[in-house]
Amino acid sequence: MSKLYTKDHFWLEKIAPDSPLRGAILPRLEQENLYIFGATQHGIDALGEVVAVDVYQGNYRANETFGTIESRKAVVDLTVPVPCTLIRVNHLMGREDTKYLQSLNENPKQVWIAILEISDQILTEKCMTEEAYKKFICN
Repeated sequence: MSKLYTKDHFWLEKIAPDSPLRGAILPRLEQENLYIFGATQHGIDALGEVVAVDVYQGNYRANETFGTIESRKAVVDLTVPVPCTLIRVNHLMGREDTKYLQSLNENPKQVWIAILEISDQILTEKCMTEEAYKKFICN
């Protein structure tokens, strides 16, 4: 499955059963509907230089805030349009870890923020494909 995108400029990508993430970071988790969550290039460009990221463990309703991304210009809520459980925060991310933030600012499509458990069916109904997202940001 390729990445899915939200109208709030975040991406989600399903973690395959044979993914290195499962062995290295999630060795004891049996859930099948795990997704890595990150910010899009368009979202980071609009926000400006990110200076802090905060993420909170727990169970969340659709569109409920589970963290924030802070730039020099604004603070943006981290949300997804479906109910989710935040399973893991990127262990490389400290609130103001400079290497992590530099990577997030320079290449957000390669940097994940959190791992979420989400129902596949609901997610595909509420998110956009890459093609649909490109059209969305052009309007």
